[in-house]
Amino acid sequence: MRRVVITGIGLVTPVGNDLETSVTLPPENGQPRPGQVRVTTVKKGIQRNGITFYVPQVFFEEKKDSLDVDTSACRRSSRRVPLKTTGLPTPGETATPTHTGSVNGRCSTTKHVLVHLKVTMQNGKPETALLAIRNDSEKSKPVAFYRWSPSKIVGYLGNSCVETS
Repeated sequence: MRRVVITGIGLVTPVGNDLETSVTLPPENGQPRPGQVRVTTVKKGIQRNGITFYVPQVFFEEKKDSLDVDTSACRRSSRRVPLKTTGLPTPGETATPTHTGSVNGRCSTTKHVLVHLKVTMQNGKPETALLAIRNDSEKSKPVAFYRWSPSKIVGYLGNSCVETS
């Protein structure tokens, strides 16, 4: 069993930020429901059968080789983004398989945001993740912070965010 830690900072150009996280839930109608993280900052859609699906800029789920970062919308930055809850309202919102199952938010941000993602994987499958988002401005105010695992999420949404279902 090999454990890998992936960490990176990206600069993303948002229209607004949709943050969706879920824990692994029991199967429904025989279909697995793995825990996932989805960050959508640019409304990039693809059409399938007349329906528009928005493509997230950061996505992974509790499945092997699922980590995907949209490099056409993100670029590396030398700016530091701490993986901490400092500056965000506490306590955070907690989700487990028996309590809500997800923590989602829609955030209003500056034109650019800084994203720092640290994912720990075992055999290519995400085990834990820390995700911090900050406005890319002189004050670099925090937007949101998530501590994710397939069985528990704690999400901290800043004042520029509203919780969504």
